Amino acid sequence: MSYKELVIEAEGLLKKAMIQADCALLETLLHNEMSFAIPTGEVITKSQELQNYSAGTMKVFDIQTSNQQISEMGDTVSVSVLAYLNGSYQGEPIQGNFRFIRFWKVTDQGLKIIAGSSTPVPYDTTI
Repeated sequence: MSYKELVIEAEGLLKKAMIQADCALLETLLHNEMSFAIPTGEVITKSQELQNYSAGTMKVFDIQTSNQQISEMGDTVSVSVLAYLNGSYQGEPIQGNFRFIRFWKVTDQGLKIIAGSSTPVPYDTTI
């Protein structure tokens, strides 16, 4: 199986982990040194991401994805995906379209997200 195929599978697991707030699964998917830029401009770490889900600060009720673009670069794979997200962050509703970019790296412990970002998409688009 190619790294690209493994990442497609891992992206599905990530979506499941986000909706179910499955911190054990997130723990396996996130690299210890991960940094992720969220729409507020804040850059969060793996421990902050896990804390957000375990404390209920971040809740994802539904996420629909489309327009997935994957590029394999040796042992690193980039994923760009358009997502419609319905959830909440710090008690404030989140509902809309976002562009997610994630970088997955092949490690001895399996695929891990090493970096990424999410940006609101200001236009209405079909998911």
